Amino acid sequence: MRLLSNLPVLIVVLLIGSSHFIAAGQTQSRQIDLVDHQLWIDFYPHFRISDKLEYYGDAGYRTMLVYDAWNRIYIRPSVRYHLNRTFELHAGIGVFYMFDNLGYNRLEITPWQGVQINWPQT
Repeated sequence: MRLLSNLPVLIVVLLIGSSHFIAAGQTQSRQIDLVDHQLWIDFYPHFRISDKLEYYGDAGYRTMLVYDAWNRIYIRPSVRYHLNRTFELHAGIGVFYMFDNLGYNRLEITPWQGVQINWPQT
């Protein structure tokens, strides 16, 4: 019975884990000698400010190891406001800086917002 309660988590883990093999299969059909090994370093802070307000987000660094083709530094600070047991409001801003060895550097700033519905209530 415990396995059934964790079934959605298991499905998500399997899908994420298999995405590497799906992407590698597509890459190999186009160009045989391309090897895409990436390094991701992520930090996920989470702080409860009050009973209704939380700060969370992530920050990190990502790069391609083999060819050093690109590097990305990012930070996404976010807040969550608990309206009641059913609804939560989320908002944040993502700041991404991507630079590569060809000199095509990009700065991306993406504000976002969302509503979370917690249903069914348990």
